[in-house]
Amino acid sequence: MSLPESVLPPLAADAVSSTAQALDEFPVGPPYSPGHLKQVLSEKSPRTFDDLIQVLGNSGSSSLAFVASLVVVGDLPVDGVLTNDAETKLVVLGQVRCRAMDTSGWVTILGGLAVEHALHGRYNDDSVEVMGPLTAGLIVSNDHLIYGKPKTAERKPSQGAAWGPEVFDARWAAHATELASLLVDGIVDAEGTVDVAKLMAARPPWK
Repeated sequence: MSLPESVLPPLAADAVSSTAQALDEFPVGPPYSPGHLKQVLSEKSPRTFDDLIQVLGNSGSSSLAFVASLVVVGDLPVDGVLTNDAETKLVVLGQVRCRAMDTSGWVTILGGLAVEHALHGRYNDDSVEVMGPLTAGLIVSNDHLIYGKPKTAERKPSQGAAWGPEVFDARWAAHATELASLLVDGIVDAEGTVDVAKLMAARPPWK
C-alpha cells in the first residue's frame, strides 16, 4: 500500500504519550508500543505518511491505529460490501458504514461499525476490533473473534455459543440449521456450509 507523499505534520513533544493515555489498551491486541514509535520517529525520521507506513508496515493493526491517531482522522462509508483478507490490515479512526462485510484479516476501528446486512468473519489468526458500538443485521463467525463495545445484531441465534449471544457460530450444527431457516434459500447448503459470496450479495440475505 502506498499513501500520498504528504509531509507529516509537526508533532508536539508530548504527542506520543498523550495519545497513548487517551487510547489506553486495546482489548483484543496485539498491543502497541509508544516507546517503539518514539524510537522510530527519532531514528528513522520519516518525512511522509508513506515513509512511516514503510517503517511500520509489519506492525500490528493496533500500532497502525496508534500512529494514525497521531496524524489523521476520518470515516469510511462504503456503498456496498467491505472486504479484507488475511494479508491485510484495515485501520479506521472514525465511523465505518457498509451494506455487508466479509473479513479474514485484522480490522481495528476506533469509532463505530454499522453493517446494514451481514457481517461475516473467518479464520482465527486475526480479529475485528471495534472500540465503539458495533451494529449489524446479523453476525456470522467462522472461528473469528468479532469485538464491539457494545455489539448488537438485529437477528441473533436463539442460544449463544463460543462467540457470544449476538453471533451465529458457522461451525456449530445448531446455528447452521437456524441460519438455513433464517436466510434466503441457497445461502446455506445441505451440509450446513454458508456460501459467503451469496451471503454478501443478497439484499437482504434473510427471508
